Amino acid sequence: MKKKGAHYRYLVVGGTGMLAPFCQSLKPKEVIIAARFLSHKVQLEALHNKQLCVPLDYDCTTSKAQFLEAVKQWHDLKYCILWIHSSAHAFSCALIEQLALLPKPPCILHIFGSNTHDQMILECARKNKVDFIPIRLGQKTTPKGSRWLTHQEISQQILDAIKNHMNKQNL
Repeated sequence: MKKKGAHYRYLVVGGTGMLAPFCQSLKPKEVIIAARFLSHKVQLEALHNKQLCVPLDYDCTTSKAQFLEAVKQWHDLKYCILWIHSSAHAFSCALIEQLALLPKPPCILHIFGSNTHDQMILECARKNKVDFIPIRLGQKTTPKGSRWLTHQEISQQILDAIKNHMNKQNL
């Protein structure tokens, strides 16, 4: 997924418990993980030693402001994987707006559940003219019935979307 000499950076916002396989598949100096870090503690402790972990509580005004300020410094981002609760659509849009101001804005991969409608975030991405890839999660049908996707399957969907985007961009 990486050409010789290329340097891709990933910003993973939220969903870190379920996205642990994705984060672990990346080289340590390629990923910034932003999350509350109080939940999913066991998985995050394993990741913490390898990736840059930034605390983010999008329900806290100070935390949001500090995070959005830090984003200004991350000029080499190529992808932002955004997976936060629908109650934080305003924060998601503020983040997209901030990322759009970077010299080379990253592609936004918005992860959302099968029952979530993300029109506000899609419109925000369009308005800010950033590459935007929606990834809708859902259930998998098996001979025994249906089940939710595993963390590994979710992570693979993201990796596949990034690979497809890189191929289209000739990266």
